[in-house]
Amino acid sequence: MSLKILIVDDSKVNLIIGKTAFKGMDAEIDTALSGDECLEKAREKKYDLILLDQMMPGKDGITTFKEFKTMEGNLNTETPVIMVTASEDVTAEDYLKEGLSGYLKKPFKAEEIRKLTDNL
Repeated sequence: MSLKILIVDDSKVNLIIGKTAFKGMDAEIDTALSGDECLEKAREKKYDLILLDQMMPGKDGITTFKEFKTMEGNLNTETPVIMVTASEDVTAEDYLKEGLSGYLKKPFKAEEIRKLTDNL
């Protein structure tokens, strides 16, 4: 069974890097370039995992996540959402307080992805 994963980042390069981390895994990867696009996709398809970038123009990751949790038609209310950040100013606890399932520091390694997906 193929994992369905959504990667959200405003950088096309980061989306390519993110997809590469899943290379060799049985995973179907979708991407979104904004918080709004993430919300749209969450209404259209059920995912096993969502990787959400924190720093995006428009809706940042936290704002997107808050809307995600309360929006109507969300097929992913139980889907683990992992915040992805390059920021040094936040801790895992900061994200867990917001209700996220965890976080990854950029740049992340394929091994970190494999650990996340082992529990799905």
